[in-house]
Amino acid sequence: MSRIAVNLKQLIKVYGWKGLLPIPAVAVLLAGAIYGEYWLAHLSVPVNVEKSTERFTPQPAARAQHEELIIDNPSLEPTDQPSIFPKKLLPHDDNRKGFSLAVHFDSARLSDDDVNELRRQKRPLPPEGPQTIDYTTEVPSTSPSEPTPTPDLNVTPCRASIDVALADNKKLPSELHLYQPPPEPGATDRTLAIKAVGADLLVQLSITDPSGTFRGAGCRKVISVGDDWDFKVPGDHKVPGDQQLNVVVSANTNLQIWFSPLPKQSPWPDENSSFEPFNLLDSALRARAIRRITNGASPSPTPAFMATSVDGEPQLLVKRLVVGSHDLQLAFGGQAMVQENGTYAETFDLLAFAKKNPLIAGLLAMLDAALLDAFRRVVFRPWRAKPKKRKTEKAAKKKPRKPSNHQ
Repeated sequence: MSRIAVNLKQLIKVYGWKGLLPIPAVAVLLAGAIYGEYWLAHLSVPVNVEKSTERFTPQPAARAQHEELIIDNPSLEPTDQPSIFPKKLLPHDDNRKGFSLAVHFDSARLSDDDVNELRRQKRPLPPEGPQTIDYTTEVPSTSPSEPTPTPDLNVTPCRASIDVALADNKKLPSELHLYQPPPEPGATDRTLAIKAVGADLLVQLSITDPSGTFRGAGCRKVISVGDDWDFKVPGDHKVPGDQQLNVVVSANTNLQIWFSPLPKQSPWPDENSSFEPFNLLDSALRARAIRRITNGASPSPTPAFMATSVDGEPQLLVKRLVVGSHDLQLAFGGQAMVQENGTYAETFDLLAFAKKNPLIAGLLAMLDAALLDAFRRVVFRPWRAKPKKRKTEKAAKKKPRKPSNHQ
């Protein structure tokens, strides 16, 4: 530093302030080159989440950490299905069987079609407006006077299914939240909670009986609305049959689902095995972004994970939702900008770029070397005193004296 100061003083003394101009010019160029390389090294780049060396998918959400997965701006690809049918976000999987369903809705109502059917049958109607609703396909006995019929285990069990659709095909939710509610379920159960932000959902509940007798396990169902209304037939409030129930779920409220094995059935082999209740590829569900946050955090917490689709590319395709005993896993695909705890996970790889483009890398290296050499020459060169101008031979000759008048 002392040598630089001495050189600067000499430069000012010999050439004045104009002599300083080469130093900032070269310094600015050198600083620009350094900043450009730093910027490139920290430049976020999109990544194919399924092909990346990092494991970005499937994305887990652990029950113990109160984590939840969020599908931002979900959308559905156009299909040949008539628009009069509800568009399904989470369609059931026909290949899944051997389990019973229990569903709790914090705020919901029976569909208008179901209420009209009850009215046609001259049955008591449920309370109007949103209510708490409970549904199950395995009905415990409520009193000794109303024993639950014992299912015939020699008959093929009924197959329960649940579809999560749009209540209004023209109104999609802005967010779809997926998580596992506390407390920890039994070792044989699988649980899932869903909340749609900004739009109502339509949940379709049904059972299918391969034998046609409705005597097998899981062939009876009950639904209760509010505090004192049950969907019942005379003398029995367990409803047999394959009639589908349609429940409209209020926006921004939760529904919780319990999947439980039927007797002598194994929908998942053991306690650590997972279960896929939905066939997401049938819905072609896409998302602007996939996030993982802590449930109950501040309104805008920094996501522990966030994958955002790239502008100009197809949105992320949601492929699988796996329900485990201790966590959920959401598999998705596509090009995305990935962040972990607010920091981009994938940045521009200068070394890989240099190996792939040796000519460009060589030119950049030569430019850096040239700028460093120019800076060295300007700042560290020895400064010599500016030579005085020599008088010309003509100017050196003295002018002859004029003769004086008194001579």
